[in-house]
Amino acid sequence: MPIPLVVGAISSSIMSVSTSKTPHLVSIANAVDLSLNEWLRSSCTVQGTGAGIVGGGTGSGVLTVFPNPFYMESAFKGNGLLGGLSPSLWLPIMFGVSGVYGLSGPSVIVGVGLFSGGFVGDVNLLVSSILRNLGVMGIIGQNAINLASALGQGIYAHFQSGLVVGAIVGSVSLAVSTGPIVCSFT
Repeated sequence: MPIPLVVGAISSSIMSVSTSKTPHLVSIANAVDLSLNEWLRSSCTVQGTGAGIVGGGTGSGVLTVFPNPFYMESAFKGNGLLGGLSPSLWLPIMFGVSGVYGLSGPSVIVGVGLFSGGFVGDVNLLVSSILRNLGVMGIIGQNAINLASALGQGIYAHFQSGLVVGAIVGSVSLAVSTGPIVCSFT
């Protein structure tokens, strides 16, 4: 079942896998939740290719984001966030944002068929959103800038490597074709 894009779902997922329940981690989880919801809804799409019978339809599918420790560890080290406590921060966030996200969009060439594609988003928008929401949660200063950059880069890498699949349903003709499809997150 896809992760619902509602405020609170991702932070709950992050905190459910965290061994630390400190107010600081709760604030970071809430900032990530708010930022991911804003980012996915406002500026991210999935672009792909549908294949099937010519017509017009609606594509519905999922983006599956798999946890990969390398992405988060690299992002944290690259932003100077080193030490034994770093994994206790990025591990729950990595598992919390990983999962299945629903998406849908129009297909103007393929009426019935399947599609696959890739995630399209801007890492800078995610980083700036995380930094802003960390500030809302009272986390400010140079460490907040480094943290926002690390979280944004690590989360972005997870979404970039995600697997997109879906189906197209609509009206058809007698010809077979392929065509572009662009989906938004639901």
